[in-house]
Order: sequence, then structure tokens, then C-alpha cells
Amino acid sequence: PRLERIPGVPLMRLPYTSDMRRVPALWNMAGHYYPVGVFGWRTTWPVEAVNGFAVASAVTLGETELGTQTTRHPELVHHPAGLYRDLPPAPELPEFDDVSPYLAPGTPIDPDDPRIRMIRSSMNRSNAQTLIHLTRTFSPRLTVAAFYSVDAFNHYFGADRAKDGPFAPALAERYRFADARLGELMDAFGPEVNLIVVS
Repeated sequence: PRLERIPGVPLMRLPYTSDMRRVPALWNMAGHYYPVGVFGWRTTWPVEAVNGFAVASAVTLGETELGTQTTRHPELVHHPAGLYRDLPPAPELPEFDDVSPYLAPGTPIDPDDPRIRMIRSSMNRSNAQTLIHLTRTFSPRLTVAAFYSVDAFNHYFGADRAKDGPFAPALAERYRFADARLGELMDAFGPEVNLIVVS
């Protein structure tokens, strides 16, 4: 399904999708000459067939407002088919107590608090490990990958930081977490890979 074609949904509330793009993306152009990888980059859902591998970005509004399109239609998320079949098992999520560095001292950890649950689920390290596995499997010459948790934490917890609220440390901890994942990628790719970080 193309989300922008669903009847009765106002255009202003629809997400940007890959089929709204009117020019080739960098990976489309590069893919004419060598294998490429696309991992979670914005506006890549529904996924395109590329010369290599592609994992589409989440469709946040589509999942919350229009039903979970990505889980009901995995062919719109991964290319080629069966991409995730041979992945190593995902690491387990940390315990709720492990979110304490994200909280001001003395803040209680309530497992029912949606902010606490969001922090815990964001501590999943599987995205970096999945990207490492896919690049080793497909050997792309160009890979574009996006990790949006720092952006999300700015939206959710920026006010707490400004007002010294109970989640004031969350953003700094998220930068540390993102830096650690970046370190894992750099170690896995080695010095022969040119890595450009865009923020």
C-alpha cells in the first residue's frame, strides 16, 4: 500500500515515503556501478530494490495512525527478500534498573512510565550489530545508515535538560550510547573504510 493513496487520510498527516521522491537517491546512482547498502535512512519506505541490501526506515505516523504496515508487509521493509533470515540473535534488553544513568539522582524508576519504557527499549544494541552483519554479508562499496535516537531524545527530554527535570541526564547518556555504537561500527569496518558522520 502507498500511504499517500489511502482514501480519507488528509495529505498533511501523511509521512514522506520513498515513492514521493522525484529524483534518484545517492544509493540509486551509486548502485549502477557497485553494490550499496541502505539502512534506516529517512524516506526509504516502501523499500526499493537496490544493487545490494536495503532496510527501510520506520513509518512512525503510518504505524500509529494507519495500522502497523511494516510488520504486516515485510516485503516493503527489507530487500532482498529474506534479508533478516540469517541474522545473529538480538541482544536482550537491559533491566529497568539500567536506565538509572538517564535519570536525575533520586528519581524513581517506574516500569509503567512510558518514558522509562522508551529509554529501556532504545538501549537495544541490535541496530549496529545488524548493520555490521549486513555489510559483511553484502560487501557494499557505499552504505548509508541512520540512527535517530539522539534526535528523538532531544524531542522527548530537551525540556527536562533545560529545566533540570527528572530526565535531565537522558540526552547526555544518549550521546554516550550513540558514540559507543559508532565505535563498534568503526572497529568492525576497520581503517580502510571512509566514515562520514552527518548530524
